[in-house]
Amino acid sequence: MNESVSVNPFAGRAYPELTWTAVIVGWFLGCIIAVSIGYAALILGFSIEGSELAAILGFGILRRKSIIENNIVQTIASGVNGASSGMMFSVPAIFILGYGDKFDPVLMTFGCIVGA
Repeated sequence: MNESVSVNPFAGRAYPELTWTAVIVGWFLGCIIAVSIGYAALILGFSIEGSELAAILGFGILRRKSIIENNIVQTIASGVNGASSGMMFSVPAIFILGYGDKFDPVLMTFGCIVGA
């Protein structure tokens, strides 16, 4: 009963933190989610955040990989989706306000940056 037990809280093997697979899958999922949520947001008038969806789909695709790679996939997909969300409501608002007839790329870029 007086035996000391050695506990090692760290994993025995090194997990890859950033891989090309995680980056490509995250980018692909982010593009798919951004297009689908962007379309639904413009049709319905409201939007959801895609990070939960990205986490679930990323885990479904990379279920045999490490949890760190799944985290990278979710982070990249959420970043891509978040960057595109600035255009979902900012660009239609610019056209509703009456600035759409005279297209100004600086105004459009500023509106998208402020919207994101």
